[in-house]
Amino acid sequence: MEIHRLSTDDLTNGRAIVYSEKGQSNQLMGYHYHFWVESPATMVQQQLVQYLRAATNAKSVTTPALRVDADYVVNGRILRQERVIGSVPTAAVELELIVKKSATNAPLLIKTYEMEIPAGDQSIAATVDAMNEG
Repeated sequence: MEIHRLSTDDLTNGRAIVYSEKGQSNQLMGYHYHFWVESPATMVQQQLVQYLRAATNAKSVTTPALRVDADYVVNGRILRQERVIGSVPTAAVELELIVKKSATNAPLLIKTYEMEIPAGDQSIAATVDAMNEG
């Protein structure tokens, strides 16, 4: 099984943590002083690899960088990954994942996963913890 980097919009693809205000999800902004260690697309790819290695019976779970022939390919898009500021801050996470059989490129699964997780407090660290939970 090969896990590709998920595509994102330009703002989410950067390292700045993205946020919006409650009720105004169409107005996204990026912090100038809070950053991810890696781009969200890379971090989600790494998390998917770790999760699927632990959770599946796949012979191997790799990334395209390893150049291993895979029977299945997982690809997708990060639709939302943002901090939502409000009286109770939340982490909004939404991923669209596609699993395809490599030989035919036929989709076996197309599914969207969406969660809003309350952060433990107003801190960025609590929001990051909530995103990791999502």
